[in-house]
Amino acid sequence: MSGRRNPTKERRRARVARSTLARVDWQTADFTQRYGKAQTPRQRLSIAAQALMGAAAPGAHQPDQDTADRLVERVTENVIDALRELHSAQRATADEVLAKEQRRQARAAERRRRHAPTPQAPVAAAS
Repeated sequence: MSGRRNPTKERRRARVARSTLARVDWQTADFTQRYGKAQTPRQRLSIAAQALMGAAAPGAHQPDQDTADRLVERVTENVIDALRELHSAQRATADEVLAKEQRRQARAAERRRRHAPTPQAPVAAAS
């Protein structure tokens, strides 16, 4: 048996490689165009997430699914950290608003207490 590869298999590998390159080129061009048109950070996030999902989709085009999974996990951890940061900032803002509201209500109650008429003793009727 010679050390030559099966020509049919080589052709299939070449077809798969060409297909992979075409897909990567298309995904890159699509991402670049859509990302360039995005006007807000939320739009850019959505476009980047869609591009990542497309690039990380399982299949024969992945050279090593474990590597793809590791990269996706790293991005996921970064997204989780950003989510925690956003939630922390939202909580801080909400807590600040509620504290201000409590102080406002306490001041209003104090004003009402100070300006409330003092109860008068009933006047006895003259006989």
